[in-house]
Amino acid sequence: MSEAPAPAKVCVKCAQDCSRRARTKDAHGRYICRECLTKAEAARAAAPPPVEDEPVFALDDAALSAATAAAAKAERPRSCGNCGMVMGTGAVICTRCGLNTSTGKMLATDKRAGAGTKCIKCGYSLEGLAAPVCPECGTINTKEDRRRAQDRKASREVARNELIKPVVYFAISVGIVLAFFGMVGGDIPSAAARLALHYAVFVPIGCVVYFMCCLMWIGFDAPWHYTILRLAAALAISDAASLVGLVLPFMLLGLVLPVLAMGYAMHSLMDLELVDGIIMAVIMLVIQIVIGVVLSQYA
Repeated sequence: MSEAPAPAKVCVKCAQDCSRRARTKDAHGRYICRECLTKAEAARAAAPPPVEDEPVFALDDAALSAATAAAAKAERPRSCGNCGMVMGTGAVICTRCGLNTSTGKMLATDKRAGAGTKCIKCGYSLEGLAAPVCPECGTINTKEDRRRAQDRKASREVARNELIKPVVYFAISVGIVLAFFGMVGGDIPSAAARLALHYAVFVPIGCVVYFMCCLMWIGFDAPWHYTILRLAAALAISDAASLVGLVLPFMLLGLVLPVLAMGYAMHSLMDLELVDGIIMAVIMLVIQIVIGVVLSQYA
């Protein structure tokens, strides 16, 4: 029996039979003759290195500067030429005063619909004006401005009441004390002088006591000029209550009544807890007794 012919080994480059020539085989089982392999290696070595593509976003310096300037100009906020309010990007009409920045004319906006007929600052009449700007003082009368003006007015009224209330209590209590001295035939000018000295001594002491109590547990919540007026009023109320205690049949009630009166006055005027006010009143009473005893030793 004759042998079967060997399968052909064909070069993948030149397509010639390389079964009888020097050859090599790649990872896929394909043959390439030595001559084609040498040519391919020589061509690969002689080929120039690949050139990297330039990025598509590359810009020259002039184009980059122009783009940066345009972006900065587009994002820069603008201010209204009439009222100074900062306007949004691309906005044409100021929502505060109604100025149309492209035409320079004033428009009636919803913001100025509630501006009222008088200026919130000087009271000048705004009837018939196209803009809510007062021609007398230059104030812009918008809803927000009017609301802020009303809030400031309400705050001033609250502050005024906080000052008036202790002054009225102090005047009434001192009036009761002086009236009592007048009824018993005492010298009213002399009594007024003694009361003035009494408050000149004990109001600062009361401030020190209050300061210490604030440090320990009460806390600070009011300006000191309010505190001084309120302490003076509480002391005056306590003095008036002590005169009432003189006519009571029991001495203990005469001692307790001023303390309760001062404690409740501090509770009402200084916005303290009733217990805190009574504690401060007891401390003040003890200090008054101690000072009275010391002064009696030198009298």
